[in-house]
Parts: sequence; structure tokens; C-alpha cells
Amino acid sequence: MTSRPDLTPQFLAYDDGPFIIRMSIAMGLLATLFVGLRVWARTYTRIKHGLDDSIIISAMLFIYGFIVITVYRGGSGKHLAANLMAEPRVFSRAVLYLSVGDILYATSIALLKASILVMYCRIFPLRSMKVGGYSLGVIVLMWWIAVCLLAIFQCRPVRKAWGMSTTEGTCIDKGIWFTSVAVPNIVTDVAILALPVRQVSLLRLSSARKMAVSGIFLLGGFVVIVSCLRLRCLLDLRGGEDGDFTQLVACVWWWSDVEISIGCVSACLPTLRPLARLLVGLFRRHTMSNRITDGLNNVETIGCARSRHPQDMTGNGVESCERLGDEGAPTADLNLRQGHSNEVSTVALGNQDSHLQN
Repeated sequence: MTSRPDLTPQFLAYDDGPFIIRMSIAMGLLATLFVGLRVWARTYTRIKHGLDDSIIISAMLFIYGFIVITVYRGGSGKHLAANLMAEPRVFSRAVLYLSVGDILYATSIALLKASILVMYCRIFPLRSMKVGGYSLGVIVLMWWIAVCLLAIFQCRPVRKAWGMSTTEGTCIDKGIWFTSVAVPNIVTDVAILALPVRQVSLLRLSSARKMAVSGIFLLGGFVVIVSCLRLRCLLDLRGGEDGDFTQLVACVWWWSDVEISIGCVSACLPTLRPLARLLVGLFRRHTMSNRITDGLNNVETIGCARSRHPQDMTGNGVESCERLGDEGAPTADLNLRQGHSNEVSTVALGNQDSHLQN
């Protein structure tokens, strides 16, 4: 197929695909790191692994699945016209990957939120917290079921939505689909973030711990912002095949990667206090060791000769500090000679001498 005159070489060569792959791998490694640190913290403190730990480990399996789908993204990142010139069915494949990705994304997000809610109920075993946690858990479960059903049955016949059929059919309006998926997700993010605020505000915490808790909430707020950015990218896809679908969907993939990974980090941070204590202890020991070393170096200079200078022109003596021998001659060795039963120490400060006879 020959290229159209309006498709420049730069337009055809444009490809965000490598960036999507790098972003996906980096975000996956970040999530893996923090889940690994969480497991290590539990083992290090000999705390029994709880249900929240098992749930977040399960979430990692779906996160990895989402990363694989992101990497094999059906031409995402390139302009649709360039993709269609190389493979006419690329649009159907891109829609297929997006549908599968939606199910993996929703499952990962639902498990992360469930892990956080279980952790809340474990940390704050209060009736109000349990009622709020269970209520939000039911809402998250219903949201997950709705997303999966929408992804599977978004078109009639079903095969049309999964890129396996070119027959005529009808599909749910993508604007309604994306909004109905993303808005409840954002609302539950805010609700889960606000759920423990009252209990945390009642705790008597040091300034350092208050800063740590504030950092966790700020990171959770960042996840909400990322969810909003992802919704904005989803709404840009409403043009379907008439729009530049495969290029615009790249935005959805990378913001989804960021949202899932940062959400995983937020879920793990409250469990990493043992690691924080260990790092603070190592820092303090290192600082104390340096202070002791500096102190010993300062002590070694006491009694040692600094410099010998004659009096300056004003007649003021230049301070010096020497150990003098028995005959008044300076000696470099501070050790007593063997065989001396008595020790005479002479300390000279400026022009004043004091003799201490043992």
C-alpha cells in the first residue's frame, strides 16, 4: 500500500511504544520493590503475615499481567493511519488489548483497595472503622464486577468487542463506558483516603511521625490525581476508529501503569516502619561513630606541640602546648621512660609554666 501524500515520514515514524515499555517495566519494578520490602519487614519483625499481605501479593500477579498487556499493546503509541498501512486489523487488536487490560486493571485496583481496607480494620479495630471498611469493600467489589461485565459484554454480538468479528453490531458508547468505570474508582479512592483521617488525628504522634503519615496521605492524593488524568485520556478515545485511537491510547496505558504502581506503594508504606527504624538507627550509629572519632582526634591534640613561634612584634606570646622532658627540653614521645619512679609533667601555655610534681 502506498502512503498518502499528507502522511510525512515524521508522522509515519512517530512511535511512543518504546516509552510505554520502559514506563511499564519501571513501574512494575517499583511495585515489586515495595511489596518485597513489605514482606521483609513482616519477616524481620516476626509479625505474622496477615490477610492484607496475602491480598497485595495476589494483586501483584494481576499487575504483572497488566504490564504484559501493556508491552504487547497492539500498535499503541503510533498513529492509527501508520498502523493501518502496515496491518489493517490493528484497530481491532488494540481494542482487544484495551478490553483485557481493563479487566486486569480493575482487578489490580480492587485488590489493592481491599488490602488497604483490611489493613485499616487491623490497625484500628473500632466498630466505626469496620463499618466503613466493609461498606467501601462492598462498593469496590460491585465496581469490579461492573467493570468486568462492561468489558466483556460492551458490544452485541460479544465477539465484536473482542476484535474477533467484523460483522455489524452495536456497542456501548465509549464515553459512557469510560466515565462509568473511572468516576466510581476516583470516588472510592477519595473515600478510602479519608476513612482513617479522624482516627489518625486523635493519635499523639511526634513531629517526625506526623510528617510520615502526611507523606502517606499526600501519596494517596497523588493517586487520585493520576486517576483523573487517566479519565481525561480515556475520554479522548471516544472517536474510535475515526480518531487517532492507537496513538491516543498510549496515554491510557502509561497513566494506568503509574496509578497501579503508586497505589501499590501507598498500600505498602504504612507497613514499612521497621525499615524506617532500622535506617534511622544505622544513620544515628554512623553519626555517633563520626562524632566519637572526631572527639578522639581532638583529644590526641591535647599536650601535643602545635607550633613554636617567637613572640610577635607586640610582645604577646604565641600560644603553644608541649610536653617537656625532665631537663626542660621538648620531647616528641609522650610515654614515660622505663625506670623512672617519679614523673614530672610540665605544660607550657604561652609564657606561663606550671609544674606538677607526683
